[in-house]
Amino acid sequence: MGRPDDAVRETKRALVLDPLSLIINSELGMALLYQRQYDRAIVQERKTLEMDPNFAAAHLYLGMAFLQEARYADAITEEQDAQNGFVLARAYLKSGDIVKAQKVVQDLKDLSKRRYLSAYQMATAFIGLEDKERAFEWLEKAYEARSLRPFLMRVDPAFDNLRPDPRFQNLMRRVGLQP
Repeated sequence: MGRPDDAVRETKRALVLDPLSLIINSELGMALLYQRQYDRAIVQERKTLEMDPNFAAAHLYLGMAFLQEARYADAITEEQDAQNGFVLARAYLKSGDIVKAQKVVQDLKDLSKRRYLSAYQMATAFIGLEDKERAFEWLEKAYEARSLRPFLMRVDPAFDNLRPDPRFQNLMRRVGLQP
């Protein structure tokens, strides 16, 4: 709902009830990421990875936090561990490796011909390439398929450069949210 302070508070409450839950620990890191507290998100995700070094969600959110901190090599490593090409494309682009970013997106497009990949996730890949036109094409497909994640779009730093665009604002209005 665009209330990251509430998300952090509620996730901390859940953590009191189940302090060893990997998903709750990782979700706290995600909530901190969306609150733009990247240093705290990094600490939280590292704590989660101490409990289980193979927990993919923690690698994903840790990589996203590193990406926001402009720690591109670290972001690439974490996203490779998370096996998340959607964020990996953005990390490669930000690191200056456009060729690898384009290859990751092409691999995702090829994969989408063999198995289901959500249109929302494909949109994030094109956001990673800073291709607004194709990102909006995929966001429209996600809207039509009802796979859009408007609540995340309101807070995810990946969408920062799309939010001022009238198409983004129109999309948010169509799902019943104010941009």
